Amino acid sequence: MSEVIVHVAVGDAQIEDRFIATMDEFTRTQAPGDRDAFHENELPLIIVKTLYGGQRIRKAITFQDKKTATEFLSLWRQRQMPGN
Repeated sequence: MSEVIVHVAVGDAQIEDRFIATMDEFTRTQAPGDRDAFHENELPLIIVKTLYGGQRIRKAITFQDKKTATEFLSLWRQRQMPGN
């Protein structure tokens, strides 16, 4: 399988805080049922880099596979909706 890289714009502190909260929520959902019993190698690898380009700030998130990337993007889009 090949890695999938997703780019998310985080233009201000409020959006970055929302990104961090969403990533935290997402990683918790990826752990097996008994969070105390899982081993590190059972979790999907996720790498987050901050990219600066002039006035724009983005997060580049690397996922192990398309399924995990799609699941994160779905949650991220939900969290961008008003009221979430």
